Amino acid sequence: MNSKQVKKFSLRHRHVFVIMFFFMLALTLLVRVVDIQIKDRDFLINKGKQQYNKVESIPSVRGKILDRDGGLLAISVESESIYVRPQAFLSEKKRWAELEEVIGQEEGYLNRRMASREKANFVYLQPRLISPEIANQVRELKFSGVGFKKQLSRFYPHKQETSHLLGFTGDDHNGLEGMELLYNDYLAGLPGKQRIFQDAKKNIIREATIINYPQPGKDLVLTVDQRLQYIAFKYLSEAVEKHNAEAGSLIILEANSGEVLAITNQPSFNPNRRSTMEPYRVRNRAVTDTFEPGSTIKPFTAAAVISNGLYNAESEIDTSPGRFQLGNYWVGDVKNYGILTVRQILAKSSNVGAIKISQDLDAELLWGMLNTVGFGNPTGLMFPGESFGRLKDFAFWHPTERATLSYGYGMAVTACQLAKAYNVIANDGLSIPLTLVKQGHSNVSRERVLKSSVAAEMRNMLVTAVDTGTGKLAKIPGYSVAGKTGTVRKSTRGGYLENQHTAIFAGIFPATRPKLVGVVVIDNPSEGGGGSVSAPVFASVMKEAARVLSIIPDLDVEMVRDASLVAESGGLLNQGDGLGR
Repeated sequence: MNSKQVKKFSLRHRHVFVIMFFFMLALTLLVRVVDIQIKDRDFLINKGKQQYNKVESIPSVRGKILDRDGGLLAISVESESIYVRPQAFLSEKKRWAELEEVIGQEEGYLNRRMASREKANFVYLQPRLISPEIANQVRELKFSGVGFKKQLSRFYPHKQETSHLLGFTGDDHNGLEGMELLYNDYLAGLPGKQRIFQDAKKNIIREATIINYPQPGKDLVLTVDQRLQYIAFKYLSEAVEKHNAEAGSLIILEANSGEVLAITNQPSFNPNRRSTMEPYRVRNRAVTDTFEPGSTIKPFTAAAVISNGLYNAESEIDTSPGRFQLGNYWVGDVKNYGILTVRQILAKSSNVGAIKISQDLDAELLWGMLNTVGFGNPTGLMFPGESFGRLKDFAFWHPTERATLSYGYGMAVTACQLAKAYNVIANDGLSIPLTLVKQGHSNVSRERVLKSSVAAEMRNMLVTAVDTGTGKLAKIPGYSVAGKTGTVRKSTRGGYLENQHTAIFAGIFPATRPKLVGVVVIDNPSEGGGGSVSAPVFASVMKEAARVLSIIPDLDVEMVRDASLVAESGGLLNQGDGLGR
């Protein structure tokens, strides 16, 4: 081949090579496209959805909690949380002091908060929610890397007053304690769902699509009267502080229905501030804590012997010499009272008298009385953490236990159980489950556990215990009061302590026409017992309750008979027969 032919051949082959190269390149691209479309299709689709589509929960509005008259006790309000993206936020470090001041944190807080979090993608600025006002102030600072998220938070307008009753919710808006926990499903409602569309930097790129709308929770109406709740909280707090006591509980019942009108404890906490929620402050002691009831049990010992025809109120018992031997130890009275009637045994709170009348009573009958009025059993409240107390079956009693139980040792009760038992006496011998939820009287079950005549006699005897006995400081001018004091040494595994005790008063108000039942428990006051520490609290609370609820004085019941006297009484008779509800 000559040079011309060689050149022509070389050019032709070059063209073929170029064509083949591009052909192979096109073929390779085609194979890759097919591979992507077929083999990686599912992976890429899912990856795209993860990057751009996200299903989020839409919180439901939690139902309100209301008192018996519709007063607000708990409500969900819109708040905001602040979060930061550390990489951008760290560039603003020189201005952090401004932000700390706005959010109410001390200098250096943000340094501690961001320590070891520099590489995180997302950090909440502070664990608690903030108000919309503070959130707007933060927005005005225009910090890099700062974002906001709207959330619902729970607000309790009465703070410490209702804390043990209501409990509180967690960060997820679900109940953790109290009525918030017990009725969580009822209050919570159902959350909704929405699909949001984001770019790779999680910026919203178009409007969210609602999948399911949230269903709001239902409102819960309690039996509690916030006015009485405040009164109970006030006087209990003052008493615990005055007597330098460790703790205290107070409960008020409406006698006819078993509805709880007030329940409070000390020490308390503010459910709007998590920093106050130490374990010893949070528990509802009136429901969870037990104590030996002491002399407040003596009316039921008396009721047992009277019910079985062994004694009546005026039967005489010789309590000389003022002490009684039980095994290896002696039980004594304050002094040798000599001959006492059953009525006087209660009034003077004679341990010896209680023991002696119980000796004529079969163990089963004493146990039956204590059991049927509610000791050792649930109260009906179903409150989280409720204790059922302790009342050992009579078949397992030690030879001395019938005697010790007669004056309230060797058993354990809660304040709520003690109130329920005294409500039997107030309610003509009917036992009624306690309730915290407003449901109407027609739904209340009533069981007769005591003859009405015996209940009336017990009320009369308990009036004597207040008028002339250990409960004198529970008296209220213009009203009859029935009640019993109790002062009980606290026990340990090593025995009973000489210098620690519980002061108790359980009472019925007014005694002639019972409207309210109340129990006051003061744990380990510095000095004084049930008569000097707890009885005055009962008197103060019931006196205020009479004013708030327009409970007619006993004198009016006996003397007011015509319109002129009604007018002189301030029209109280026109305001209902007590609670007005």
